[in-house]
Amino acid sequence: MEANLGQLDRTIRLVLGGLLLAISLVFPVITTGIGKIIVAAVGGILVVTGTIRY
Repeated sequence: MEANLGQLDRTIRLVLGGLLLAISLVFPVITTGIGKIIVAAVGGILVVTGTIRY
């Protein structure tokens, strides 16, 4: 697996990850506890991989 170091890819991951984290923490869109955990985990993974340039 090759590391993708494109600036656009990192920016998209950071923005989408931040959006998912905001949805899971602020907005009551997802009513179940497990749904909030899943959305927060996916958002966290996107932010971390965008930050460390994976």
